[in-house]
Amino acid sequence: MGTVALTLWLFSSLRPELFALLSILGLFCIAELTAPRHLTPPWRNRLGRLVTISVVGFFLLALWRLLEVIPAPVPIPIVG
Repeated sequence: MGTVALTLWLFSSLRPELFALLSILGLFCIAELTAPRHLTPPWRNRLGRLVTISVVGFFLLALWRLLEVIPAPVPIPIVG
């Protein structure tokens, strides 16, 4: 994650949603590259929880940014 933050900072692109997306992609790559063939190490069982928390956090961040972009609803005057 430090490498992702440093790279984004060097390119002047450090934004929370981009950092979260690239960190999750890196986590998925590490999870696949360290997939055991014959024996599962104890830390590998906790990796699923970390992936779930990361994905939920990313979707919450994306939803928050989406709600910032969408304009507030305009009240409709009632004529009567």
